[in-house]
This record gives sequence, C-alpha cells and structure tokens, in this order.
Amino acid sequence: MADIASLVIKLTAKVAPAFHGAINQAKALLKGLQAKVSGAFGKVAGGSFIGSLLGTVGGGGISDVIGSITNLFSNAFTSLVKNIKEAQRELERIGDAAEGMGITSAALIGLEHAATLAGASASDMGIALSRLQRLIGDAASGSERARRSFSVLGLSARELADMPLDQAMEQVAQQIAQMPNAADRAAASYEIFGRQSARLAAMMREGAGAMRMARIEAQVFGATVTEEESQRIRQTQDMWQRAALAARGVNTQFSLLTADAQQLTAGFQISTAIAQNFFMRLGRFLHFLTNSLIMPPT
Repeated sequence: MADIASLVIKLTAKVAPAFHGAINQAKALLKGLQAKVSGAFGKVAGGSFIGSLLGTVGGGGISDVIGSITNLFSNAFTSLVKNIKEAQRELERIGDAAEGMGITSAALIGLEHAATLAGASASDMGIALSRLQRLIGDAASGSERARRSFSVLGLSARELADMPLDQAMEQVAQQIAQMPNAADRAAASYEIFGRQSARLAAMMREGAGAMRMARIEAQVFGATVTEEESQRIRQTQDMWQRAALAARGVNTQFSLLTADAQQLTAGFQISTAIAQNFFMRLGRFLHFLTNSLIMPPT
C-alpha cells in the first residue's frame, strides 16, 4: 500500500505541471485565435464564442467547456436527424403523388420547383396536375367540352393522353404562352386549371422552357431522386410506420394485461367502501341497542 501511495504521489507531481502547462498553452492559442478573428470580423459570433470559451477555461471550468461542446454537437445532431426525417417525409409525399399521376418523382419535383419560382406553391402545382389529368381523361372518354379545351390550344386530347402527364403539362403551358394576349391566355388556362389558373399565370406565361429549366436546376442542386431512390425512401418510411404501430401494439397489450388488475383494485376499493359503510351502520345500531337496554325509556 505504501508503494502504491508513493507511486500516486510521484505521478501526480509529474503530471500536474504538464497538465497545467497544456491548459496554459491552449489558453494562449485561443487568445491568439480570438485576436485574429476579432481583427478580421469584428463582432462576428465566432469571436464572442471564443471569448466565452476562454472565460470558462480561465475560471477553471474545464468540465463546463466539455459540456458546452457536447451540447453543441448534440443539438446539431438532433437538428440533422429532424431535417433528414422531414426530407424523407417530403420525398415520400412526392413519390406517392408522382405514382398516382403516372410520372417520375424527378419530374414532379421539377414542376413544383417551377411553380414556386413563379410565385405559386407545390400544392398549386399538384392541384393543377390533377385537374389536367382529369380533363384529359374526360376528353378521352368522349367529353366534347374537354376536347374543346385542348382544341382551342391546337392540341389533341388523344396525343396528350398517350404522353406522361408532365410532358402534357409542358405542351399545354407552351401553347398558352404563345397566345397573342393576356385575356386569351387567362381564358384558355381557366378552362383547364379552373381557379388554380390565376396562381399559375406567371408560369404559363413563361411556357415549357421555364419548366424544363426548373427541372434542370433541381437536378443540379441534387434535389431530385431516381425512382429506385424514391422507392427506398418510401420503404424506409413504411418501416418507421410499422415500428410505430408495433410500439402502439405493445402499449395496447400491456394496457389489456393491466386492465384486469385495475378492475380487481377498483372492485376491492368498492368492497372496502361497502364494508366500511356496513360496519359503521352496525356500530350505530349496536350503540343504540346498548343504550336502550341500559337506560330504558321512562
């Protein structure tokens, strides 16, 4: 034991100066970095962060520094996970909508991007595509009014039905954009898109070129996904949904298992209350009977 104690004392004597020296070197390095940051950026947040870090170190709060850095990375990781989940949910929405429209996810992302660039929204584009799809179907089924909506633009409803919906949208937009005046463009657009035509007016005015450029931008910025990638995202979301359902199932079964015990507890409490009431009444009766026997009424 004496040898161990001596060894500890020797190690402490050797390590402590080295540790304090390393801390002093770190403080000097941070001070130099703070001076450079402050000189270059003035009141940029980086300088204040280093200053606060130095103050904590100077005050001897090494654990506080480590805690602050840990919290920083923890918050960043939590935010990253949240953003990833939101992106996956959005891609799942796009994949489901694109599948229902018979187009690729990349095509729908490009069209939604075109809509937002023109001051509309992704929801506006989704509604417009649904109306266009329904009108093409009506025209193919023999609706004369639906056919006239396309013939005014010089388009064949049959040809539109044979091409993907995103290409049909581009064809319609291109023909509307080539109309000579705003009144004709508004009337033709309203016949196809209804009230959504007002929100999509700017995009229709720019024609198919703007839609194609928006799709290229989405691809360049890495916002589009292939059909295989979209399917993987949707499978991942389905897996999370199944996991949530399984967790809910566990809670349900546990609730059922404890329901009998809860009923027994409630029954025992009711029985106890009934017994207490019975014995209270019995005690009152015995008390009355005793008083009557001891002191008969005169």
